[in-house]
Amino acid sequence: MLDIDWLPADWPTAWDEKYGERSMPIGHLLQLSDRKHVPAIVYIHDSLEAEAEAELEADMFGNEDLILGTRFFRCYRINASSIQDEKIKAEFARKLPTLVFLDGRGDEVMRLQGKNRASRVQSAMKKVFGDHFKVSMPKVLRQMSDLLDDVERAEDKMADARRLLDDVEERMADRDGDTAEKKIEKRREAYEVAKAEFEKLLAKVVELANQPLKNADVTSKP
Repeated sequence: MLDIDWLPADWPTAWDEKYGERSMPIGHLLQLSDRKHVPAIVYIHDSLEAEAEAELEADMFGNEDLILGTRFFRCYRINASSIQDEKIKAEFARKLPTLVFLDGRGDEVMRLQGKNRASRVQSAMKKVFGDHFKVSMPKVLRQMSDLLDDVERAEDKMADARRLLDDVEERMADRDGDTAEKKIEKRREAYEVAKAEFEKLLAKVVELANQPLKNADVTSKP
């Protein structure tokens, strides 16, 4: 949950016999996702060394609330070198990186070009979020953050239970009888309980990330 789920993409194009390959509006990227009416963030970036890229993205996206907030967007990343259309490259890749915010219809509603701090990116996300969803973004992010603390503890508990189960199975591997089976079964039951609790909390996080839209008619094309 604390990584942005970027979908690698190229600038959308179409092919026909008359014109050959031609670039399409950026909103056609939404066709790559089956999530309907949800806004999108398109991250157009340059080719950088791994260390420089990590530093840049830490400045732009290195905020837990921002990362959680991307769960309410369709997120695409495009390497500017893959853009063949010179007009599009001049418009969108003139000053990199570029963040393009699309509404649920695929229309551009905001653009940030050049290096931006996480606070500015989050502010833009909040504006777009507010135009689409019924809930308050800060409120739902607080709920998600609190729940993630519980998820982390449950995951640790599940991992501990798994280690204890593996340990007792290894120790009882060469033993027969009810005593060995009972010890293994006791640890297996503890693991299943811990696993069920972890999955229950994770499902709550997923539920929080699926908030009701204000008006699907406004955020979707006919």
